[in-house]
Amino acid sequence: MKNLDPTVRDIESNRFEKPGEYFDGYANEWDEMYTPKNASRAHDYVQRESKLLNWVETTLTSPKTVLEFGCGAGHCAAAVSEKGHNVTALDVSSEMIEATRRRFATRSLSATFVVGQVQDLVTEHSGKFDLIYALGVMDYIEELRDTFDAIAKLLAPGGRFILSFTNDKTPFRQVEMPLKRGLAQALYATTRKDKYRDVAKQSSRSHSLTEIERIVAEHSDLNASGVEYFSYGVRMGGAWFPPFSIVRKSDKVYQSAGATDWGRGFLFFGERPASNDLIIQNVELNALDTVARIHEETFADSMGVSLGPVYVRQLLQWFACAKGATFLVAKKDTQVVGYVFGVLLEAQAAMNQDLLLAAGFGMLRNPAVLMGGPFRKELGRRVKILMGQNQKTTNHEELQKTLQQPTFSLVGIGVCSDARGRGIAGQLMTQFEQKAQVAGAKSLRLSVYKSNAAARKAYEKQGYVSFDHPDNPEILYYGKNFVEENPDE
Repeated sequence: MKNLDPTVRDIESNRFEKPGEYFDGYANEWDEMYTPKNASRAHDYVQRESKLLNWVETTLTSPKTVLEFGCGAGHCAAAVSEKGHNVTALDVSSEMIEATRRRFATRSLSATFVVGQVQDLVTEHSGKFDLIYALGVMDYIEELRDTFDAIAKLLAPGGRFILSFTNDKTPFRQVEMPLKRGLAQALYATTRKDKYRDVAKQSSRSHSLTEIERIVAEHSDLNASGVEYFSYGVRMGGAWFPPFSIVRKSDKVYQSAGATDWGRGFLFFGERPASNDLIIQNVELNALDTVARIHEETFADSMGVSLGPVYVRQLLQWFACAKGATFLVAKKDTQVVGYVFGVLLEAQAAMNQDLLLAAGFGMLRNPAVLMGGPFRKELGRRVKILMGQNQKTTNHEELQKTLQQPTFSLVGIGVCSDARGRGIAGQLMTQFEQKAQVAGAKSLRLSVYKSNAAARKAYEKQGYVSFDHPDNPEILYYGKNFVEENPDE
């Protein structure tokens, strides 16, 4: 900081040493940040907030006790409160807390308001909160481990935390920050305006996912559970490159291109373990990376995995989001150790159509797949079918007709290698069948390689009957009708 104006050095010091005083000056501005006139400038903030609120909406099925530290002007805290949760809003700035009070009062909402730091709550509120989150705060904290210690103590067993970070590894930041600081220094030198002075020195720290994962891994009371990146592009004030209209729709483009981790920021999800019991629950989007690793390990030789990680991620996301699909994960000590997903057979055509672009992109990125054994065999079988040389099957049509309609298709199931042999797959299957019946299915069908003796034995043990695949002699179908219990029998 020695090359900066003394006033700029003071501002930079206050960001970390006296954050309350520093952020008091931004309370009025932050109160208006999410208005339409600030749409382009606030895009990063809107993105991270909408992802958090979507998680709250889909995951917290009953009222919870929630803490937001660094609540700013209370935009997100008020939205969480409106969903029925008991909110504590904390900020180091008394002016920010006053802005939050006004927002809650305007919406006739109630909350607990605290001026201070998250560590200040530990003594009186240990183990109180089901969810703790902070958006745009961690980059202003000098010692992250102290904050993670406080989070661990404040969370109830089984509680979750969600924290946002500026992504140190994004190429956008590597372009943007030197330009922004250089321009701000020049503008401050000529205009002496405070808004340029504050940008003249990097206004916050950035972090890499690896750094945060390492800190959490060192903490015995916390586990990481997922990450979601957000916001793509270079921003200078309210101007974006590419143009803002493109930036607003760019997430899917980067996801399809396998460059999700180029996001300007990321949400880091974690948990305080509740117990050693196995928990089976609906998948959360932030767990898909972990599921992808298990899937790639389980189906290493499959066509889908050979198309690359982008295709696998798109496949999993389709089942996680598709209407009528079922996607469950098994957790041990809050870590995902297994999964199962599927959908009604009639929906698989839509799935193949939706994933066509990702499959094509996978072949372009991995041209070797075109010459791989599985692909050549599958292509050969398709050619034989077109030429009328279909595989001869003995019982496919007969047994297919015995499956009551509609039929649910189990598309993927897997357990990580160090958790196999503990009955996890069986528990996943049981709950998957229950979900399929709730969805209206009267039967369930799955496929398995004939060489997979362990899986075949497990399915047969659970009452599944095998029948031939119509055109692949290496695969068997297994089917099972759901029979409602009759108390009179």
